[in-house]
Amino acid sequence: MGWDNIESFLKIVQVRMCGKTGCFAVNSAREAAVVPRRAIAEITSHEAILRRLLIKNLQAARTRRPAAEVATLVMTFFHGACVEQNLRPSVAASNRKISSFLRLARKM
Repeated sequence: MGWDNIESFLKIVQVRMCGKTGCFAVNSAREAAVVPRRAIAEITSHEAILRRLLIKNLQAARTRRPAAEVATLVMTFFHGACVEQNLRPSVAASNRKISSFLRLARKM
């Protein structure tokens, strides 16, 4: 539980999407105007599950800020990292960004 799980979650971006063009759910959410409503409902449902899991891990980590608030930041970073995969950054560059983000987030 805690920050180790969150780090693993964030690193999914580079492991699962290396050489691909980002996350299907995130890319679909960007195109919400043309994606079927049912697909958006599925994405929203999935996001809610991820959010609950993040909050549970952040509560275990005993963050200074409310866990829900930090979870929002983690999800926002995750979305940005997924979109950035469209630019095909190196694994090293992704690792640096994740490490920097986590260093800041752990202070919250």
